[in-house]
This record gives sequence, C-alpha cells and structure tokens, in this order.
Amino acid sequence: MVMTMLEADTKFWSIKVVGDTTHVSFGKIGSDGQQQVKSHASTAAAKAFASKMIASKEKKGYSKTNKRKRATGTSAPPVAKKKPAVKTEKRNAPSTKKETGRAKKKPARSGTASKTVKKEDDPHPIDASGLLLAAKEGDWEKFKELLETQDHLCADDFNELPPGRSFGVVHQIAYHDELPMLELLLKYHPGVDLEMKTREGMTPFDVARTPPLIGFLGSVRRAKVGKAKIEKASASSSSPSCGGGGSAAKARFQPDSALPDKDTYQVYEDFSTKLNQTNIGANNNKFYVIQVLERPGNNFFCFNRWGRVGENGQQARFSFSNPDAAVQAFEKKFRDKTGNQWEDRSSFVKKSGKYQLVEVEAGEADDGDDDGQTLGKLSAAQIEKGQAVLQDIETALTSKGKKKPGGGGDGPVVVVQSENQ
Repeated sequence: MVMTMLEADTKFWSIKVVGDTTHVSFGKIGSDGQQQVKSHASTAAAKAFASKMIASKEKKGYSKTNKRKRATGTSAPPVAKKKPAVKTEKRNAPSTKKETGRAKKKPARSGTASKTVKKEDDPHPIDASGLLLAAKEGDWEKFKELLETQDHLCADDFNELPPGRSFGVVHQIAYHDELPMLELLLKYHPGVDLEMKTREGMTPFDVARTPPLIGFLGSVRRAKVGKAKIEKASASSSSPSCGGGGSAAKARFQPDSALPDKDTYQVYEDFSTKLNQTNIGANNNKFYVIQVLERPGNNFFCFNRWGRVGENGQQARFSFSNPDAAVQAFEKKFRDKTGNQWEDRSSFVKKSGKYQLVEVEAGEADDGDDDGQTLGKLSAAQIEKGQAVLQDIETALTSKGKKKPGGGGDGPVVVVQSENQ
C-alpha cells in the first residue's frame, strides 16, 4: 500500500494505492470529506493514475505532508521546556478543558459539512464518468461542483467514451442544450474534443437542437477545419481552370440550375452534393440535389431538389439566419438519404435502399441542364461502374429475348445512369 497526503490552506487530498485500486479522499481539513474508490487494469495503472493526480495537485499549490486529515486548531500545544509545577498544572487545567471543548465542537462543524459532501456511497466517481452521470441526470449544480473539485482530470479524460457507454460528456451537454455548461467545461479543459463521435457516429453538433448551441459548435468546427479548407480553396482558385478569380467554392460548385434567380446565390463553402438511386425492378431512377446557399445580407438556405431522372422534379428551400444551422440541415439530409456522415464521404459506403453519392471530378461545375440527367462530369471510376451495370443489363435483356422469340424485347424501358453504383 502506498499513501500520499497533500494539503493546501484548508483543503486536503489523500491518495492511496491498494493493489489495482486507488482510494481517494478530499475535502476540508477537519472533515471526513468525499471518498472514492477507482479500479484499474493493473497495479501499475493504479500507480500511474495516482502519480498523475499527485502531480496535478502539486501544480495547484498542494504540498505533501505526513499528517492525516489534520483538523484546524486541534494539534497538540508545544511541550514546555521546563518541568511544570503542581500549581502550574492546576492553573493550566481549565485551559486544557477549554481546548477539549473546542475539539468537541470540530466534529459538529464537520458533521454539518458532511451533509453536503457525499462519501463512499456517492454515485459520481472521481473520473470523467462522474461528470457524465451528472450531465445525464441534468444535475448541473453537481456537475459544476465536480468540475471545480476534480481538478486532477484533463481533456483526455473527456475525449474517450467511458466503458459501456455510447456517448460522452459533451454529447449529454449538447442533448440538454446547456451552452453555459459547455463553456464552463471548455474553461477548465480547453482541449476537449467537440467533434468526438458517439458509437452511432453522432457529434455534439448533430445532437444539438437550439440555435445558440448549434451556432457555437458550428463556429468551433469552422475554426478547426476552416483554415485547411481556405488554403485548399485558394490553391484551386489560383489555377487556370478556375479563371483566377473568386472563391474555389464558386468555381467548383454552382447553384442548382433549376433554382429561380440562381445568379443571386452562391454555394456556401463546399456544401453541395448530387445523389442518385436506381431500382431496376421497380423501374426507378431518381436524383437528389442538396446545397447550402448564401445570398447577400447574410441569408443562408438549405436547398433540395429531387425527382425522376429526365424530369425537373420538385424543390424546397429552407431559410436560416446563420450558416451553422443551414449546414446542420444539409448534413442531416445527407445522412437521411445516404446513411453516411457528410464528413465521411471520402469513404462512402453504399447502403441498401439509400441514395448513392455521385462522384464528380474536382473543378467541374454544373453544366446547366435542368432535368437532373447531367450530374456533373463523372470520375473515371464511376464511369467504369456504370459500364459494368450496362453490360449486365444488356446480357439480361438478351437472355430474356432468347426465351421469348418474336417478343422483340417488349417491356418497360429502364433508364440507367452510370452513376448508380
């Protein structure tokens, strides 16, 4: 067993390693304080955890001591150098009684404090899962208390999903739309990852529901990835194919050709995609366009157009006061239609019953067709996939024609786009 005591002003911390567990007590000197036990994978892991906690406390001004839960004012008086006479002992007797009286009052004060300080039965552990539980229960007073007292935690403790949990602290805060609590968490731990995903792949941005929190998370997201996008866009806009002027988003993505007054809009960053879904058995060949559009005056829209390939289809446009809300609507629509996250589109996985992402080569804008047939310049890989599908269909139709001589291949005509793989 290894135990370390630390004190600072009126507070104490006791950190003890017993096998593969750490026993931690902390609170005001003179009180029992709060006590927690944490299990670890090994004794070495328990010692590492204790060392990390001790180092954190020492940075906060705590110093090691050999005393244990020393109560303020109860330490024994210094021993007199001279042997006291009998009269001196009698004269000092009331003083000793007085000290004893004060010592009796101390537990009363600590007992009062213990009403607000939970002990071994406290359901909130000393790691980040305690804060997770408080956030899940919506107990924000407890959340603040733990955040202020558990200063041995660091950002890394919040950036991993706890064992057996499908969500983290930031997801619970976002679910409850508690922007003040999120700001408080970032104040204590600036390195908390606001892009951390749940086991279902949801980020706090996906979970948030109110405009203030959506706007805050969106601004943080743009601050992290915006610089890389701007640098990439600048490189693209300086190439001859982009005409040398304007933003890369303008050169690479154009507002949908069916949009009324499309010249008054521009695509916001790179939030523009075209999807396609083909069901040969049902003779369906559908397209879906999703864009985030910006108009002068800080007006933002999520634009959708859908229908059968070869037709103009239907369209809808949703207005938002800030780009973050429009982007959230865009990403949600993309996720609903494809079953994929927008940020994971580079590793897109086709899912049954969902739309397929149309691969478009960089630098190619919409050519202006308004019937949904032309979906940009397809990549070589996409063309190869389409050719393979056409070959399979041709083989199937030829085989069908041989079985029914004179039939002439009668039947429904299937329109197939090469991007449907």
